[in-house]
Amino acid sequence: VEDTTSVAAGDGVAVAATGFAAGERREGDPRVYAFDVVSGRSLWAASPPALDASLAQAIVRGQIDLAEGVVIVPMRKIASSKRVASIHMAALDLFTGELRWARTLGSAGWVGAQRFTKAADSISIHDGMVYKCDELGVLAAIEAATGRVLWVRRLMSEQFGVRGESLPPWGGVKPLVIGDHIITLTPARDWILRLDRATGAIIARRPAGELGDPIYLVAVSGWIAAVSQDRVVFVDEAFENSEVKVLPPQRERRLVGRAFAAGPRLMLPVTGALLSIDPAKPDTPTMVELERLGNTIAVDGQVITTDRYRALSYLNWDFADRVLTAR
Repeated sequence: VEDTTSVAAGDGVAVAATGFAAGERREGDPRVYAFDVVSGRSLWAASPPALDASLAQAIVRGQIDLAEGVVIVPMRKIASSKRVASIHMAALDLFTGELRWARTLGSAGWVGAQRFTKAADSISIHDGMVYKCDELGVLAAIEAATGRVLWVRRLMSEQFGVRGESLPPWGGVKPLVIGDHIITLTPARDWILRLDRATGAIIARRPAGELGDPIYLVAVSGWIAAVSQDRVVFVDEAFENSEVKVLPPQRERRLVGRAFAAGPRLMLPVTGALLSIDPAKPDTPTMVELERLGNTIAVDGQVITTDRYRALSYLNWDFADRVLTAR
């Protein structure tokens, strides 16, 4: 599995791509579905490759999201006969599934023996703009409503398309939008960059090795958490020359889901527990023992988590008491 098959919701509609990305294909039903959030009624189903010739043979790969009344669908196409891999993005109307626009963002040479990292990279949306980083070596800014490409930057690397370790499906690179800047790992995860959000110009950089060779970044209340397979390194948003603070390696508890911010703390799902970490004091995390964990969110007095087989809700006592009393 190469992506988290996540759900996006807004304006009373929930949207998801079914099947799962695996290599050059998407196994199972590859369509995008929309449902009414309240009733669960199916609203529409669409196959983007059938809606535009430029998307023919492309597969949905990565996180779907919503903005400006459209569903943003990241896609990839591998033309084996031409030895070319290309990155595409499409936008579907949130309420009808009709194609609003389709764009090709970049391409690169590809050979059959070449292996890409397993984790599909994610998009970020801010002020009506979509920011997309892809392991093919492209970082782009696209206007969500119209598909107008504001800028595209090619990020070259000697490690293009190669990562020695096997990355989890939730480990994709997601650009961070902080003020007027974009902070992101390069596609090869060898540098951390600061770019101008309006132009894509690179303002500063720092070797990823100085921050523990992270596989992705999370913004946490003035801090950046650089998350690797067994540790987390924290650095101030002015990361270029800031000192780092380190959560000691969690060698006895492996990561089982993507880290996320909950207010001023970083939440880290690990085997059998959820760690709550103060970025200023990462060596003393709070641990909540939980039997099953996967990709997790914290909302309304509860923790909701999904593993490979089920979705679970863990409620704190005050919230549970209110729910039971209301019944």
